[in-house]
Amino acid sequence: MQRIAFLFIVLLFATPIFAQTEDDDMQQEQQLIEKLTENQSTNADVNEWTEQLRQFAQNKIELNHCTRQQLELLGLLTDIQINNLQAHIAKFGNLLSVLELQVVPGFDVATIKSIQPFVMVQKDWLPQGTGIKGLLTSGSHQLNWLNQIQPEQNEGQRRRVANDTDGKSYYPGSPVRSVLRYRYSFSDKISISYLGEKDAGEQFGKGANKQGFDFNSAHIMIGGFKHIQKWVIGDFNITLGQGLTCGSGLAFGKSAMVLNLKRNYNGIRPYRSVNENEFMRGSAITLKFGNWWVTAFASRQRLDGSANQDTFANESGSIAGLVSTGFHRTASEQAGKDILLRNALGGNLTYKTYNFQIGFNICYINYGQAFAPQYKPYNIYKFQGTNNIKVGTDYRYTKRNYTLFGELSINQNGGVAGYHVLMVSLTNKLDVAIMMRHYAKNFQPILSNAIGENTDNQNEQGLYTGWIYKVGRGFTLNSYIDFYRYPWITSSADVPNSYGADNLNQLDYQVSKKISMYFRHKYKMSQLNSSNGAVLSSLEDQARQNFRFNLQMALPGQIELRSRIEASLYSHTNQKNEQGVMAYQDIEKHWRKLQVTLRMAFFNMPSFNSRIYAYESEVPFSYSIIPYYGMGTRYYIMTRWHHSRNFDIYFRLAQTYYTDKAESGSGLDLIKTNHKTDAKIMLSWRIQGHPPKNFANK
Repeated sequence: MQRIAFLFIVLLFATPIFAQTEDDDMQQEQQLIEKLTENQSTNADVNEWTEQLRQFAQNKIELNHCTRQQLELLGLLTDIQINNLQAHIAKFGNLLSVLELQVVPGFDVATIKSIQPFVMVQKDWLPQGTGIKGLLTSGSHQLNWLNQIQPEQNEGQRRRVANDTDGKSYYPGSPVRSVLRYRYSFSDKISISYLGEKDAGEQFGKGANKQGFDFNSAHIMIGGFKHIQKWVIGDFNITLGQGLTCGSGLAFGKSAMVLNLKRNYNGIRPYRSVNENEFMRGSAITLKFGNWWVTAFASRQRLDGSANQDTFANESGSIAGLVSTGFHRTASEQAGKDILLRNALGGNLTYKTYNFQIGFNICYINYGQAFAPQYKPYNIYKFQGTNNIKVGTDYRYTKRNYTLFGELSINQNGGVAGYHVLMVSLTNKLDVAIMMRHYAKNFQPILSNAIGENTDNQNEQGLYTGWIYKVGRGFTLNSYIDFYRYPWITSSADVPNSYGADNLNQLDYQVSKKISMYFRHKYKMSQLNSSNGAVLSSLEDQARQNFRFNLQMALPGQIELRSRIEASLYSHTNQKNEQGVMAYQDIEKHWRKLQVTLRMAFFNMPSFNSRIYAYESEVPFSYSIIPYYGMGTRYYIMTRWHHSRNFDIYFRLAQTYYTDKAESGSGLDLIKTNHKTDAKIMLSWRIQGHPPKNFANK
C-alpha cells in the first residue's frame, strides 16, 4: 500500500512533466543526436542508430520483461543504471508505471525523459511470438523517396550545360540527389530492406550507371528466437566487444553525454544507411545457448580506393588508400570505384551472466590488392600488404554501484591495443567514469572503431575522466577531461611524443517543466609543427575554446523556442589569435497536421580556424552538422505535412548568405555567387500490418 500511495503522489505531480506526443518524441531524438555527435567535425553517419531508435519507438521496450541486451542496445543507459533498474524490479516486483523510475537510483528527470519515447510498462504484456505467416503479414511497410538539389550551378554543372567539356572534368549527371528506401519490419524479428542512391552529378540509367542507382544496398534479417538471436543476409555492420578487434560502421566518440563510453550497440546490425564503404556485405549470425553467445560473419565486397601509379594499367598494382566520399561523378572518381576487393571473416564467443561477461574475438581481413601507403615517416607503421588478423578479448564485470569493462587486442605483427573503463556511482548525486587507452604505434586498426582522440586506434595513449554531478534544484554538471599523447610522429607533428588535452564542462539547469538552459565551456589544445619555417622540426601549441549559452522554452499553443549564442577563441603560438561568434533562433510550431521549424542564424568568424559547428533539424534519415565560418547569415525552414495516417510530406529549404566573399567552394564545386542553397523534399508512406492476437507488446 505504501508503494502504491507513493506512486499515486508521483503520478499526480509528474504526469505533466512526462506527457509526450509523437512530435515530442521526434524532438527528443534530435536532441540526443546533437549531444552524441556535435563534437565530431564531420557529418558522421548516424542513420544506423536513429533507425534503431525509431524501431524502439514503434516497438517499445517493456521494462518489466525486457532483456539486458535490449536496454544496452538502446544506448542511453549506463551499466549502473541498468543494474539498478533490474535490482529494483527484483526487490519490489514489476513496475506499475514508467514514472516509478524516479525512485530508482541513477534515474533523474532528464534520463527518464530521454528514454521515455522508447520504453513502456504494460500490465497485459505477452511474449512476442508468431508463426512464419504472421512475420510476413503483421509488420509495417515503409517507403521513402528523397530528392535534393542545390539550385546554384557549380563549375562541374556549368561545363556540362555550356558543353564546355573538351579535355576538362565535369559532372555528367543531373544536379539532383535521389534516395529511395523501402523496409518491411516486424518488431525485432524480421527486417527486409532495400536502398538506392544517386548523388548529385552522377548519372542514372546511363553512362557509368546503366544499372540505375550508383549505390544499391539490401538485407534480410530475422531474429528474436530461442537460439537464433539475429541472422542477416546482405549488408550489415558488426561490432565485437568495444570495437578494437572488430568494429565497422557507427562509432560515437567523446560527447556531452560524458559517461557514454561503452559500445552498447555491439553485435550485428543490419545496414540501412547511404555510406557506400562503411559496411560489410555477406552474412552474419548470432546464436544463444544458455549463457553462451556465438557470433560469426563472412563478408566479400568491393571498395573505392586511390591506386598507386601503375594500378589502373595493371590489376596487380598496389593501393595507396581507401576513398570514402562515395562520389562517382567524374572520370577520375569513376576510375577508383570498386577497385579494391576486401574479404573479411571473424567471430566471437561470449559467456554472459547477470553481472559478468567475457568474450573472445577474431577478425581476418584479406585484400585483393596490396596496400602500399605513400612513403612518409609517419606512415612507417601503417598497414602494408594484403592480409591482417587480429585476436582479442573483451570483458565486463558489474557489482552494486560500479562496473568495469574493456578490451585487449593484438594483430599479427605484435601490435597491441587496450581500452579499459571503470564507472562508479559514488553517491546518488555523483557518477564518475575513468578510461585508460593504449593503442600501440604498430597496432594496425583495420576495422577498428574504439573511442579515441583520432579516428584510427593507433599511436595513441590517453587518460579520460568524466563525471556527472547533480548539484540540486534542477542543476546538473556534466564534465570530462582527456589527456592524450602520440608516442610516434603524426601527419601534423614531426616530433614524437606530441600531446594534447580536451576539456568540456556543461551546466544544465531545468528551470521548470517548460524551460531549460545550459552553459558550456569547451577547451582543446594540441601540438602541431612549427609554422616559422625552421629547418629543425619543433612543435607549437594550438588551442580552441568555445563558450555556449543555450535556452529552450515551450510556449502555449504548441510553440517551442530554442536560442543559442556561441563564441569561439583560437590561439596559435606564432599566429594571430582569432575570435568568432554565432547566434541563432529556432521557432517550432505544431498544428494538427502541420509542423514547421524555422531557424535564423548570424555568424562572424575570421577563418576556418575559429569555426563553430551547429546541429540542424533534418528530414528523416538525413543528418547535418554545419560548420559556420566567414561572415554572413543562414536560415532554414523545415515542414512536415501529416497528410494521413500512412502518408507524410517533408520539405526543407536552407540557404547561407556570405557578406565577406562573392563565391564559395573550389574546383568543380565552385559556386560564383555569395549564397548557397539546399532544397529537399521527401515523401514517406507507411502501412502498418495487424499484429497477431498473442502480440501485445506494440
